[in-house]
Amino acid sequence: MHTLAKTLGLLGALTATGALFAQLPQKLERGGDFSIRLVDGYYTLSGGLSGTGTFRSSAYRFEFLPNEGLDWQLRVRDLINAINSDYMLHWRTTILPNGDIQWDMNATPNECTTIRLSGQDYAFLLKRVWGRFTLRPAAIDCQLDPHGRLNRGVTVQLDEVGGDDGNYLRLEGYFLACAEVPQLLTQGHVYGLDVRGYGGGLPKSLGNVNTDCVVDDADLLQVLFNFGTNDAASDASGDGVVDDADLLIVLFNFGAEG
Repeated sequence: MHTLAKTLGLLGALTATGALFAQLPQKLERGGDFSIRLVDGYYTLSGGLSGTGTFRSSAYRFEFLPNEGLDWQLRVRDLINAINSDYMLHWRTTILPNGDIQWDMNATPNECTTIRLSGQDYAFLLKRVWGRFTLRPAAIDCQLDPHGRLNRGVTVQLDEVGGDDGNYLRLEGYFLACAEVPQLLTQGHVYGLDVRGYGGGLPKSLGNVNTDCVVDDADLLQVLFNFGTNDAASDASGDGVVDDADLLIVLFNFGAEG
């Protein structure tokens, strides 16, 4: 009997953990966007262009694509600042069995662009870019986005897991010419990545006008006190005026938590 009780207790704990894993991606998606920063990493270039160095980025905000879960996209130049390309990279989502979130990207721009080295632009035929981020979500107390990119409180923190197999960037292209000259083939590899992200919470569009991760009396009072004005912070509907539409948004979502 004692063993049965322990087993049932363990099953209950596992079920609760599984429910939490399921909730965190849902919280991220409901937030509508997230912030991410490549805190640190290293790169190597070989072939037509060679070199090594450190790789890091500023914090960015990315919206999740409509009707595509946690998928998001960014330009090549935002990911690799030295390459002057607006080609859009689509990051596709897989929720792993343990609750980790894996984003994969594999693009073939085949685009003639430029790469900047020591302040000088050189021709570069960008053939392929691919990569992966594997991040583990964890619940955190509501707080303003530490990256300063989201205008609301966040309740989910994302940290890289899986080492170099789970987090990397790669590219292939031809340096100094917009033609496939074998001697000029260049390969790049970014590894040793330390990645941090934040998301969750509730957006203003769901009535969370005071950014505190819950729709409650405080949001209702803020809308009422600013009713009839053009106070942007209280304009949940985004139509430029605080009116019945904003009041209804708060009421319909009253009690929601991020």
